[in-house]
Amino acid sequence: FAIFLLVLIIYQLLIQIFSSNFEFESVDRLIRSLLNVTIIGLVFGGADRYFSVEICRALLYAIILNSVFILLGSFFPLVNEFFSDISGNDRAVDYRSSGMLAGFDIAGFLAIIGLMMISFDVVRLKSKLTEGVFMVVIFSSTYFSSRVSVVIASAVFLYYLLGFIRNSSVSINHRILLTIVSSCVFIYIAYEAIVVLEVTMSFGVIDVPVDVASSVVLRSAVQDSDKFLWEDLFYLPSSCVGMIFGTGGCSVVSDVVVVQELFIYGFLGLLFSVVS
Repeated sequence: FAIFLLVLIIYQLLIQIFSSNFEFESVDRLIRSLLNVTIIGLVFGGADRYFSVEICRALLYAIILNSVFILLGSFFPLVNEFFSDISGNDRAVDYRSSGMLAGFDIAGFLAIIGLMMISFDVVRLKSKLTEGVFMVVIFSSTYFSSRVSVVIASAVFLYYLLGFIRNSSVSINHRILLTIVSSCVFIYIAYEAIVVLEVTMSFGVIDVPVDVASSVVLRSAVQDSDKFLWEDLFYLPSSCVGMIFGTGGCSVVSDVVVVQELFIYGFLGLLFSVVS
């Protein structure tokens, strides 16, 4: 990973030199990632299995705790304001929170990591019921943090749920309970997702009341509310060279990460980063 990131940093610098568009922020993110990956590799590379398992367990409990913070912050504005003062995330509004983290996307990403750690038995918990409760809590927090994370989290959660239902060692009562609770959560999030898609993409499929549409914009818009529609957030560099190799910078008015990455190092850099 460190080698891949180093290659990406060199590629990014070359693009900035050729395009005469020098922007330290995009390079800074890659350098910090390189340092983090190197430190984590050195720590875990020389650690025994017990130490690694305990670190993973501590990480999982930290993710669960932050998911609880997200849920509390989403429903209690004063709590959300308190977390925002600590994390520095000044974009937190009612029914949206990042907990103790500085951004919504990183909160959603870590929640997905937590879901995968439980689903693939990276960390074993004492009982299947405890696993199920933790999965519901973590999954619910993705809805109140990152919209994109909900899609990936739903796939991971569904994978876990199917395995839980088929597990004959779990009592039938526990399986029925988790199925009912999970179904309610899925139905609620699916309905809310349809409303958000209708407001942001104007399909004309369902009639969304004005007050509901306003609340969606208030909760989800990062930029100006007049530039909220997804058609305003998705756009590409103006030239073919820029689309392929990037423009060297991410000074674009869009919080869509794919759009930002395309402007930073183009399709080739984006493809390389995904593969790496």
